[in-house]
Amino acid sequence: AALVSAGQIEAPEEELLAAAREPEAALALAQAAGHLSPEHVAAITPALIESGLRARVELARSLAAQPQIDHVATLIELLGWREPRHHAREALLQLGDEALAALGDALEDDSLPHNIRLHLPRTISRFHGERAVEILVERLARERDRRVVLKILRGLGRMRTDEPSLPIDRAEVLAVAEQTLQESGNALFWRLAVGKIVATFQGAMTPASELLVDFLNEKHEGALQRVFRLLHILEPSQEFRIIYDGLRSDDAKTQASSRELLSN
Repeated sequence: AALVSAGQIEAPEEELLAAAREPEAALALAQAAGHLSPEHVAAITPALIESGLRARVELARSLAAQPQIDHVATLIELLGWREPRHHAREALLQLGDEALAALGDALEDDSLPHNIRLHLPRTISRFHGERAVEILVERLARERDRRVVLKILRGLGRMRTDEPSLPIDRAEVLAVAEQTLQESGNALFWRLAVGKIVATFQGAMTPASELLVDFLNEKHEGALQRVFRLLHILEPSQEFRIIYDGLRSDDAKTQASSRELLSN
């Protein structure tokens, strides 16, 4: 790495890639990555990531020691693995607004691997500012991956709980809540329709119908949970959590109290 940085190796990419493919050399190279140019780091990152857990962790730690904005693409890629994620996040936070903008662009990129996109909302929410809220809210209505949506909602909920004064586009969030409530109602309608058919026609009770009922129940409950998370983002108090838990309670009195609170 020192020789490459000093320009003393004629074909640096070839030498670095050869080292990155050898387990012991890859680990040492990952530890020295902070001394390499962003172009050389980008060239060896796929090989280092493939070489295993320790190399991924050392690569993230090395880049986090002295973060450079030119390493932001590599740091975002390292979010896809649990072990190096902490170091990658800390480096991105140190890089500030430019890194936040790059994370926003990555969240808009549906072609990125799922294991990376899944951890973008939480990373963005760690920036805590108004721009971070805007990025997450802007993506909320367009995101089609339900797991990523849930991560966005958790990130926004945490930010608004910690700092309720953070500005938020209430109209946009409310529009998403109304659409999500409609999804929950549709799933409930079809679940009741299937239940009616099964109750009326004995031959309709099949493994497929049981799976369909479970699927529709899951869609109904999942959408309803997202509605309450959206309401919590709009009004960040503990009341919506209490109401949601009460509605799911087996106790009729608790359910009734929660309905009354919700109507208020």
